[in-house]
Amino acid sequence: MEQIKVDELPDLLKDAVNKAIITSKKAISYYFRYDVCAVLIDEAGNEFVGINWESSNGSTVCAEQSALASYFLSERKKIMYVITAGWSEERDPSSENFCIPCGSCRQDLNDFCTKDTIIIGVNETGDEVRKFTLEELLPYSFGAENL
Repeated sequence: MEQIKVDELPDLLKDAVNKAIITSKKAISYYFRYDVCAVLIDEAGNEFVGINWESSNGSTVCAEQSALASYFLSERKKIMYVITAGWSEERDPSSENFCIPCGSCRQDLNDFCTKDTIIIGVNETGDEVRKFTLEELLPYSFGAENL
């Protein structure tokens, strides 16, 4: 895990972080009140954007799952980066809280990314990120290679 300032990222990633921060405000989170956006970037530089949303029956679609659905409609080139940005409407943003994929999304990403895909979690104030490989976030994973 590496923690750096957003300004230190290459332009491609800096732009994706800013897009994730802005787009997270479009999320629909009636119950958990935690708005998230995920941006997947493939090896060709294509971006696939998703937000979390919740319905009145209590079902939830995470931002990473929403972005993966868009990715599935593409040529499915190797996913190089997953950027997640999120914040809660019910508390002041904190530079200490980073938006990192939940356990279910880590498993979903494991099925469609590689162990060296870089996961970038943005803090709630939007000025720093933590970078992980998927393998760091989900060690000893079970995936397609185990089937």
